[in-house]
Amino acid sequence: VEMREKKEALVAQVRAALTYPIILAVISLIVIVFVLTGVLPKFMPLFEGKEEILPGSTRFLMATSESIRHFWWAWIIGIGAFAVAARAGLRSGPGQWLSDKLALTAPVVGALTNKVLTGQLLRTLGHLLESHVVLLDALKVTRSTLQNRFYRQLVEQVLEVVQGGGRVAHA
Repeated sequence: VEMREKKEALVAQVRAALTYPIILAVISLIVIVFVLTGVLPKFMPLFEGKEEILPGSTRFLMATSESIRHFWWAWIIGIGAFAVAARAGLRSGPGQWLSDKLALTAPVVGALTNKVLTGQLLRTLGHLLESHVVLLDALKVTRSTLQNRFYRQLVEQVLEVVQGGGRVAHA
């Protein structure tokens, strides 16, 4: 119960920490769509017939603006289809592998994920050892509590070393 309460408190802290950046990202996306559909079209008549002298990035933004304004329904369908495909892909074996890998190596989230998973691993192992569970059994139980496959592999490697007579520190 104590471990579960600590885990829930940690999850609540992580969610609270990520709420602000997510809100900023959503607002930024809304502003970008507004600029592309509301502001940029007002300037486009100034450049009619002079598209060839504009930089490529400006032509791209103008084309994107036209596309969103005239084919908004296709953008909504495409984004929805992408979301459904991404969700299905992340539930597959390779998708879960990629998700676990990105969770550990992503620039900002990776360090936080590593700390959370390391804390979970050590807390679980520590509680089991304090309860006088044999080290090999404690490692097996700890391995089964981890959701990230790379951390499960780490515990599996430690388990193999310990079963072979080695020390946890050597693994």
